[in-house]
Amino acid sequence: INNNILEISTGHEMKGYDHYIIKHMILDKRFNLISEKLFDPSREIPVSKHNIIGYTERLYVLSICNKHDIWLDVIKLK
Repeated sequence: INNNILEISTGHEMKGYDHYIIKHMILDKRFNLISEKLFDPSREIPVSKHNIIGYTERLYVLSICNKHDIWLDVIKLK
């Protein structure tokens, strides 16, 4: 987190449309969608930036793969 911008990076290979990270999603403490970034596996790596200004306590970060389902991480804020 830098200046209310949360940068997410998923260390996962991108093998075109065969095996890739579909998107990142950021949810607030009540599981409301804050932000999401869809990836084009033919030209992008799974890195995204999200404005989290005004959010407190915790956020849920999801990284969604087309073969392995979803990874979830919890970020505790102030």
